[in-house]
Amino acid sequence: MQELVDILRSHGLSLTVDEHTCTVPMNERVGGFDSDATNGGPRGENQPEHIEREEGYVLCTVDDSGVDHQLIVNKYSTDTETSFIVHNVDCVHYPHSTAVEAEQVARMKKAMQPWAPPYRSRRRSCRGLLRRCHEAPAS
Repeated sequence: MQELVDILRSHGLSLTVDEHTCTVPMNERVGGFDSDATNGGPRGENQPEHIEREEGYVLCTVDDSGVDHQLIVNKYSTDTETSFIVHNVDCVHYPHSTAVEAEQVARMKKAMQPWAPPYRSRRRSCRGLLRRCHEAPAS
């Protein structure tokens, strides 16, 4: 998880690990609300205005397993958010406004790109590509 935070921070996104959500099992989470890391402050609430203006609102989840595939960037015409999925990492970005959306989405895409193939896990599954929260590496 810290690797995800560090890489997104290196691209100007002020992500932090959501300690509360990280302890909640995946099957008990509230979809669209619970995330492992966010730039929205504790529990994803009370995001400072200057961060929202500069970065938008970012929620990232690291699943227990994933598959090797190219970075998938998806935005439906009826939604304001754009999703970014690669391996076992799933991030959603809500732009501050349409005026800065293209710039904010491009930043997210650039930050997520390093995990896309040709990077390959030594295992067939991407389980463990990134670890959730404070889990110890699999043996």
